Amino acid sequence: MGKSLGKTGQKVHLSLKARLIPCEEGGFTAYCPQIRGAVSQGETEEEALENLADAVEGVLAVNAEMADEHLSSQPCSSGSKEYDLPVA
Repeated sequence: MGKSLGKTGQKVHLSLKARLIPCEEGGFTAYCPQIRGAVSQGETEEEALENLADAVEGVLAVNAEMADEHLSSQPCSSGSKEYDLPVA
């Protein structure tokens, strides 16, 4: 997944886990345990995973917009430093 996020337009490449749950009435529910709120469904496993990828991109885009709004209103942003942050 490569998606431009936020005002910087930086591409983010993530490798995430997806979990599929068969539904009693048919189809599948899919969710991403690493991205809270990223849940979707589909009639087939493939459709559920495609829909989940769209949901993940949507959640990340909204989070990036909210972060941009917050950071642009902060007076201390001119002296900021950037660090690599390993996340497991």
